[in-house]
Amino acid sequence: MKLTLWIMFGLFKKKQLLKKVLLLSGIPDNREQFMRFAEIGKSDFLKSLVSLYGVSDYNNLWNNYSSSARALQNTYKTLESRGGTVIRNFSLKDVNRLNEFDIVIIIAHHSDTSDEIEVNGEMVRTIDFVNAFPKDSKVIIDLTSCYSAYLIPKIKAHIPLCKIIGIEVKTKLSFRLFLIEKVLEQLSKNNGNSYIDALRDVLSSLPISSDNVQVKDETPGVHLGGKLQSTVYAPKQVKKGEDFIVSVFLHKQEDSDEIEIIARSIDDISEKRNSKRLSARIQKGDKVDFQLSVSKQQVDFFKIDKRNKGFVWDGEINNIEFIVSVSNECNISSFVGNIKICINKEPIGDMAFKTSIVENKSTSEPAYAEFEFIAFDKQAEMKEAKNALIQNLSDKILLLDEQLLHSDNDSANALSRELEMCKRCKELLETSNSDRHNGVLRVFISSTSDMKSFRKIVKDRVEACEMYPDMYENWGQGNDYPRDMCCKHVLQSDIFVCILGAKYGFIEPIWDKSMTEIEYRIALNAGLPILIYIIENYKEEMEKLADEDRQKAIRQEMLIDEVKNKRMVGIFPNELGLSLLVNSELLTIKHKLES
Repeated sequence: MKLTLWIMFGLFKKKQLLKKVLLLSGIPDNREQFMRFAEIGKSDFLKSLVSLYGVSDYNNLWNNYSSSARALQNTYKTLESRGGTVIRNFSLKDVNRLNEFDIVIIIAHHSDTSDEIEVNGEMVRTIDFVNAFPKDSKVIIDLTSCYSAYLIPKIKAHIPLCKIIGIEVKTKLSFRLFLIEKVLEQLSKNNGNSYIDALRDVLSSLPISSDNVQVKDETPGVHLGGKLQSTVYAPKQVKKGEDFIVSVFLHKQEDSDEIEIIARSIDDISEKRNSKRLSARIQKGDKVDFQLSVSKQQVDFFKIDKRNKGFVWDGEINNIEFIVSVSNECNISSFVGNIKICINKEPIGDMAFKTSIVENKSTSEPAYAEFEFIAFDKQAEMKEAKNALIQNLSDKILLLDEQLLHSDNDSANALSRELEMCKRCKELLETSNSDRHNGVLRVFISSTSDMKSFRKIVKDRVEACEMYPDMYENWGQGNDYPRDMCCKHVLQSDIFVCILGAKYGFIEPIWDKSMTEIEYRIALNAGLPILIYIIENYKEEMEKLADEDRQKAIRQEMLIDEVKNKRMVGIFPNELGLSLLVNSELLTIKHKLES
């Protein structure tokens, strides 16, 4: 009898996981914990539930949420029965335990109104959450959190050796928990499987559209969700006093031919002005908004019927139209528009385009003979510019290889990092299909994040010169490793502007340089026109820094000394001084490039 019972127990006992799995949960799984979050009064997760269920009374809110809490408890039991570890109400200290495990699942809530993640009912800054991860971690992380596309690049930059999986915004908690349990079941059956392979197997067995859920194993992590692209159509040229239409489409890449037909039916002189693959995943039911803006200098001459327009994505081609009216008194040569794209009110990127403005000649004026002009080949110009950058980098790589052969131990590390940087940028350029110009010169603005007022001054001056300011504030979410994203934007620019002050900034762990220094060296190695501006009192400001920033400021002082010794720089005392310097020098470089 005992033997029979023992055999039966063996048959029904769940198979154990060979891999060490940790689950960190930061959301409530019972009524007591739920009400404690409510008493603390800082829980953004509960605020999101109020918005989701349309209920503000916490007792009624719990009744709506209780089924999700039970599902969460079932997931805990499933994992623990298979030998896994669960930490409920995890803290930042628990994040330090990553290296004890092979797989770490994090269930948390990220605020959509601030740069904070919720840990045990308290809001914690994203940077503090990211810094809690051990730098040498090599685990697989399943980040079951909202805004994973935003969080993953930040975590990946801090722990580049990890594999990170993200489940995209608006995926229901019940579905996320269902996936986790199914993946654990797969791993128990076949412990030779990786977590990512198990997830792919589970998804392939589900009756869901591949447009809504996708798994991609790529840097910086793996995401679930469908990608689309946005395309702008507008005339290349319009006359003063006339109206023109700007059509913006959201579509799949394979629908490009169809949207061209639709755009021409709306306005037969429309042409494709820009197209961009969106970095964020979009699902049916997401709200997509477009905002068309122009620089302050253009506002008086162009009227836009409505600056903000949008729609709810239904999975098919969709578009909006802006109507732009050109004043008869317009005294500038072109309309430079910038379209900002938002998904569920989160900015994810923008697109610039340019339309030329010409005189509206009266029909009473004598007619002149028409001359045939050779059409400007924009694609050839872009290819030539890209090839020039690649050649510059190739020459630099050969030079660094030669220097490395004859270098001593002290200089070898610095040369190796510089060589790796040039090779990576050459690779990014060779594999990139993005346009560099799109009809308007692009100016990359580089600085540490504390220089916001000066960045705005440079941005305003760039727009006043009818060029496009390329700056991280406009990028939105992306799937590239942050360093690579910065490199791509620098290499796609025509002019590089760098503002240097007291702070050195965040140090990228692989190349061991601040992002600002990396951006400067990329521009230098690629042979881009460079403008450097240094604030006059940077040494005095360094003395006021906190201890951690003051230690890094030594490197900032070395960078400033190097720059001042090697090239002409602009020294400015305040915003007005910077504005006067930038305006004239930008116009000079613009004239040279356009000539």
